[in-house]
Amino acid sequence: MTRAEKAARAEARLRDRKKTIAKGIAQAQAVQRGEDRKARDKRRYLVGKLVEDAGLLALSDSGLEALLQALGPLLPLPNPHLLLGSLLARAPLAQWAQDAAETDAAVQALMAHNVTLVLVDDHGQPLGGPPAVGDGLADPPGRVTTAC
Repeated sequence: MTRAEKAARAEARLRDRKKTIAKGIAQAQAVQRGEDRKARDKRRYLVGKLVEDAGLLALSDSGLEALLQALGPLLPLPNPHLLLGSLLARAPLAQWAQDAAETDAAVQALMAHNVTLVLVDDHGQPLGGPPAVGDGLADPPGRVTTAC
């Protein structure tokens, strides 16, 4: 065997070894991608569950997207959850939410006693236009007007 033949054999062995190593690396990377995908899917499920539990699925897709984009600038700040809680506690939104809860409780209490509610605008007109004659909305209890 000549020196050239020995060199050719050594080169062939090294190429085969290189292919084997590359195949092993590709397999290891495939396993890692699978593990990363599992972790990402688990995280996505968790975030989706949190969104659902918070009642945010009631928002439209665009509304939910806008909400999450509005929260984005808080991420680089230290303790973004504490900052957001502090901001919301000081915001008029907190008072509005409390007022809405109190109003809802009052409405539920009235409905429990079979009281008919008419939502009105700032001028005292029922929402949806003026009441039609005889529909009972503008009549005192016990009196129903009829259309002529």
